[in-house]
Amino acid sequence: MNTATMSKKAKLEMIDKAYFAIERALESEHYGDRLFDMINKSEKQHRKFKPDGVTCGLTVRQAVKLFMVEYIMNGLYDPRWTIKDVMHIRYECVYAQSIAENRREKLLQALEGISYKEWSDNIDYAELNK
Repeated sequence: MNTATMSKKAKLEMIDKAYFAIERALESEHYGDRLFDMINKSEKQHRKFKPDGVTCGLTVRQAVKLFMVEYIMNGLYDPRWTIKDVMHIRYECVYAQSIAENRREKLLQALEGISYKEWSDNIDYAELNK
């Protein structure tokens, strides 16, 4: 599906499905909770700078789920960060990649049936936040 044909509701359902799969895979460990908290803090900080009168199409929780899935999936399917990158990107991206590398088999099993290509073709924070 391309982003133009998938409804916002369907995209949010895709985010929830992947998020809850990851959450279940990491439920007996604190890593998922810590990553969620890190992204939540960043998203709230980011929203402090939005202009008055601008409304967000996603709740903070929806945005956090989106980024958590995106960062974990990038770590699984497109790892790119090195220690050198820590100064230039959000720390939670590196942390998520570490989770993905250390819990790879568990996460791949949990995300079975969820297409990384379909995710990356359809899920766009800026588009969903309109």
